[in-house]
Amino acid sequence: MPLLTAFWEIAEREYQSFSFDTQTRTTVRNIILAFCVGIILAAAYMFYQKQVPGAVVRALLRAEAFSAESAKTATELGIDHKRLLCRELERNMTLKRMIRTVETDGEVRYYIPEDLKYRAEVRYEAKGNGLFGLIFTILATIGLGIAVIKLLPGVLSIFDNILK
Repeated sequence: MPLLTAFWEIAEREYQSFSFDTQTRTTVRNIILAFCVGIILAAAYMFYQKQVPGAVVRALLRAEAFSAESAKTATELGIDHKRLLCRELERNMTLKRMIRTVETDGEVRYYIPEDLKYRAEVRYEAKGNGLFGLIFTILATIGLGIAVIKLLPGVLSIFDNILK
């Protein structure tokens, strides 16, 4: 474990023009870590949005459910056994604005109005950030965070020399 934490420690150096003590180093490190965690969480959220609510929208688009007459049930869409997808249909406000419901014969049917079809296609298309993109983003963020922490003392030394 000490090897892993060594990547996230800012090297101690003395500067003539300003002070950069232990508390400041810790604060700067925590800010850098917070940015890294924020980027990773945002990437994970984007991945989730493309995979879960996106699956519902893509199922409706494939079924060409663009009007109340062509609306499909969750069973017809093949998502009735997937609790997470059904939960998104019930609770996701973005989906509620995009997907309309109509009740016929005691069954809830779903459709995307024709005027929202293009927006749904663009927002939830399967292309783009898949699992590979998520993994790449996580690794790149960790690498960039470590690079910033390791290069920070050198950058501060340059500023220290300029301020002399």
